[in-house]
Amino acid sequence: MNKFCLAMLVALVVPSVASAGGGNTKATATLIFRNTVATDTVYVIVADSATLATTTPANFVARGGKAINGVGTVSFTKLKAGVQTYAFARVALNAPIPAGGTPAAQQLRAGQTVTVTIPVAAP
Repeated sequence: MNKFCLAMLVALVVPSVASAGGGNTKATATLIFRNTVATDTVYVIVADSATLATTTPANFVARGGKAINGVGTVSFTKLKAGVQTYAFARVALNAPIPAGGTPAAQQLRAGQTVTVTIPVAAP
């Protein structure tokens, strides 16, 4: 009878302990970029320095780049905790797309959300 009770206890407790961990529960962070100029479009990308150095207008979207048209925000989610490198380029209405801005970095902790307001004068 003791073995039966132990078996029932294991059968009920072990599945709940296993599901408490929930599989792949890696903590991630989020970067939100904010454009404050209604007439400008801002192009933002979060990537490692080597990727940023070789990103062109032709492969910008394929590498995860996003645009903020006018006043608004764009989010990059599921980023690993640690230092995240990003670059942006501000484009005034009817102006050509510039080569790109100077990369910047942001330290993120697991579960953290950071908002970066894009300066009016690009770096």
